[in-house]
Amino acid sequence: VDSDFDNRVSLMKEQKVYLRKQVWAQLGGDGEPAPPGVVPSFDKAVEEAFGKVRHVKSAETQATNEKKAEAEAKTFDFDADVAAEMARLENELRAELRSRE
Repeated sequence: VDSDFDNRVSLMKEQKVYLRKQVWAQLGGDGEPAPPGVVPSFDKAVEEAFGKVRHVKSAETQATNEKKAEAEAKTFDFDADVAAEMARLENELRAELRSRE
């Protein structure tokens, strides 16, 4: 069971319920929003609003993932640089020890 996935699905459902209420109010509706399928133009407006929210969230997620990947790449480069420097120092030390023998 993937609790992160379940949480994302739950959040998306909550967002859609919220958007239905907001769009209903913007269209002049009173009380609870019309159930899906009753007012097609309302359903279309809700889907468009939800699509915009999802697009923004998707772009934010992609940007976050790119930043994480970039940070990981920098960490990897740093680790490789440290390893290379340690190897260089070790080789110098060995060469110096050999010259003393």
